[in-house]
Amino acid sequence: MSPTRSEFFQGVRASLPIVAAAAPFGMLFGALAVDNGLTVGEAVLMSATVFAGASQMVGLELFGASIAPWIVVLSVFAVNFRHVLYSAALGRLDRVVQAVAEADRILLSHRSPVCSVRGAG
Repeated sequence: MSPTRSEFFQGVRASLPIVAAAAPFGMLFGALAVDNGLTVGEAVLMSATVFAGASQMVGLELFGASIAPWIVVLSVFAVNFRHVLYSAALGRLDRVVQAVAEADRILLSHRSPVCSVRGAG
């Protein structure tokens, strides 16, 4: 069963609050990245590969300070370690719900058809 065009646009409409909540953070990171000397391509690559926004900010500051790359990587892992604690607290829930909860707690607080997984809305 393939989704219809109207189902696609229903999903787009349901996602708009999440996009509106996340867009300012993306614009802030983009502006800081360019200000710290990254090209647009490098900023997009960093956004695609670094898991959390806080880690992106730490990475930007450390890259700008010309610190050894292993210290940058270790610092980013240290900031992301909080997700290990989140997953331990959610240990009894399904893996899908854990992934959503760790990746985007904004999604869990929004009631929409997109949040139809158990416990998400």
